[in-house]
Amino acid sequence: MEISTSTRKKSPSTILVIDDQLNQNDPLLVKIKMFYKNAVLLSSHDAALAYLNGDHLEERNIVILDYKFDGQLYTGKAILETIRRKSYLIPVILWTASKDKVNDFPELINFGINSVVDQNDNKTLFLKIAEADSSLNRSIEAAIEEWIIYQDRDKRNAPYYITASGKKYSLNEILTEIRLRTPFGEKVEKDINMLAIDLLINNEREIS
Repeated sequence: MEISTSTRKKSPSTILVIDDQLNQNDPLLVKIKMFYKNAVLLSSHDAALAYLNGDHLEERNIVILDYKFDGQLYTGKAILETIRRKSYLIPVILWTASKDKVNDFPELINFGINSVVDQNDNKTLFLKIAEADSSLNRSIEAAIEEWIIYQDRDKRNAPYYITASGKKYSLNEILTEIRLRTPFGEKVEKDINMLAIDLLINNEREIS
């Protein structure tokens, strides 16, 4: 289904554009800021890694990544690997100078690439950004992440979840597990999803 940017309200997402060929006044960045909370240009390998290794996971991010960043074939891959060591919840759109397909990058498929877009096709790029933003709105994982982020930091560091074996997890630890999509993180997501369904069913019974 096509998602039109012309009818959308400004999104709370920050769009990270990791590319060494653009400048801050590029029309692409100006247009992104019209529809999204912010557009952050990271135009060097070091700037990208410093940003990704900072505290910016507390924000809702969508990444546009130039695969041949700095003109080197695997620099973009290195940045993608850094992103995925932090979180699999961040949508990543691979930006290339040619009309490649996802299948042309088999080593990246397992890193959760959302789509591959030709750098000369801004229309498709904006469509893919809008689709990624919409997927975040529907994602249970993203909703859990947002809820944990908005909790008091002391509460986030305190034990919150105890497994059947007696292991304790804080909210921050649960968040890491969910971001990395570990078996425990997937179990927590499933448990919360089932709880939400039960609450909806029980409320419907009470109303009826």
